Amino acid sequence: MVKNLIYIGIVLSAFLLLFSADLMALEKKHNPLLMEARYSMAGIRLGVWSDKGDNPVNDTVDFDLSSTGFVTELFIDYRLTPVIIGEISFGIISRGDVTIEQGGGKFVGPIILYPVMFQLKISPLSGRHEKFHPYLIGGGGFLFGKHNIDISLGNVTYGEFLDAQKTVTDFNYVLGGGIDLALSDQIGINFNVKYYPIQFGDELAGIKDYSGMSFSIGAAYFLHKK
Repeated sequence: MVKNLIYIGIVLSAFLLLFSADLMALEKKHNPLLMEARYSMAGIRLGVWSDKGDNPVNDTVDFDLSSTGFVTELFIDYRLTPVIIGEISFGIISRGDVTIEQGGGKFVGPIILYPVMFQLKISPLSGRHEKFHPYLIGGGGFLFGKHNIDISLGNVTYGEFLDAQKTVTDFNYVLGGGIDLALSDQIGINFNVKYYPIQFGDELAGIKDYSGMSFSIGAAYFLHKK
C-alpha cells in the first residue's frame, strides 16, 4: 500500500513538472507579467486526524484513543518558481488520553504527535489562474511523539514518572495534496490532505505505528506579492 502510494506520487509529480514547464513557456509567451507574479504566505490549518496505525494490545495500558483526533498546523510557504513552492510546517496532533499502570502507580495523560516537515508543493495552474491553485505536496521530516502526563496516582517514583512520560522520534516522508484559494490580495484559504507513515523505533504507550491521515482547512496571509 505505502509503496504503491510512493510510486503514484513519483509518477504524478514527474507528470506535473513536465506539464507545468509547458504551461510556463506558453503563459510567459502570452502574458509575461503574470508569470512573474510570486508570493509567500504564512498561516494556520485546523482539522481532523484519521488513524491508520496499530491498535492497542498492552494489558497494562488503558487507551482512550479513538480512530480520529485533532490537528493543528502552522505553515510557511515560499514560492521558488511560478509553479513550485517550498513549505515548512509545524504540527500538533492530539491522539487522546492514555492511562499507564507502571510500578506502584498510574499515569494519565494525552498522546501528542509533533510533525516538523520540509516539503515541496507543485501547483501547475499557478501561472494560469490568479485565485484557484490545486497542488500536490510531498517531503519529509521529523515526527516526535510524547505521552504528556497530567496526573500520576499511587506510589510513584521520579524514575517511573520519567519513563512513563517518554518521547520517541521518527524520520519519515509525507504525501498529500490540496487547494490554495486566494480571497483577496492579502488573504487566502486552503484545503489540505496528508498521509503520514509514522513508525517509531520505540513503543509509545505500547504502540510503534501511529500512521494516519490529516484533513484540514486553513487561513493564510500573503507576506508579499510582486
